Amino acid sequence: MINLNMTQPHLSFCARVLLVEDTDIMRGLEKDILEDFAEKNNDNDFEVVEATTYDEARKALFDGSKFDLVVTDGRMPKLI
Repeated sequence: MINLNMTQPHLSFCARVLLVEDTDIMRGLEKDILEDFAEKNNDNDFEVVEATTYDEARKALFDGSKFDLVVTDGRMPKLI
């Protein structure tokens, strides 16, 4: 007999996003959007790591940290 009330296990992982933005207002807005998306998708294991300069972003990327997504400012000094 099949139990139709069984729920499937929820498989989750900690999604990590590196947000690279040098403008405070834009970085705050982008972080809010990312966190709202995670909340609407019931993703409690969601982390946004912020970098405000090219050097901070580079350090975060090459210090052994793992990121699932990188969101960058396309016009940040040293990136263009």
